[in-house]
Amino acid sequence: AEVETSNLIRNGDFEEPGEPPPEWNVNASEGGSVDLAPDALTGTKALKISLPGEGSATVISEPCDVTAGEDYLLTFWYRADGMSAKGSDYDGCAATCYIIWQDAGGKEVGRTLSNLPYGPVTDYRVSTLTATAPEDAATACLRYDANVGQDYKGPATALFIDQVRLMK
Repeated sequence: AEVETSNLIRNGDFEEPGEPPPEWNVNASEGGSVDLAPDALTGTKALKISLPGEGSATVISEPCDVTAGEDYLLTFWYRADGMSAKGSDYDGCAATCYIIWQDAGGKEVGRTLSNLPYGPVTDYRVSTLTATAPEDAATACLRYDANVGQDYKGPATALFIDQVRLMK
């Protein structure tokens, strides 16, 4: 099979101007915010999810076309401030990334999870994930979630994401 290296996710570098970033949908609870920050791996901007206290934020890419049964590679770079006072153990604060697989009508037909670490990540590091599109899949989108529970006593949390790639 031929490997395609073109990125299926639009504005995965978050360089296009706009709030929220074009091609991405944002849902932040009170206390949470999502914006573009200058703390980027490359270029001038990265996506920043901020949770100074209890709250949550979700960022979802616009759907892209996929082929059922085909293999896909997801890569993205991230770093995190705050997170857990317990380092690698859950402490009331979590972040995840999902590939959400959808049928031709936009109904979810599966999801693939990529957990992010609970503790701080001071320098950007890469996350990679391979997944096979379910048999009913026609599109996929990426979903980043960050949550801080009411019992969390750690420092303010911020998750930075840059260079998002979904490739066949």
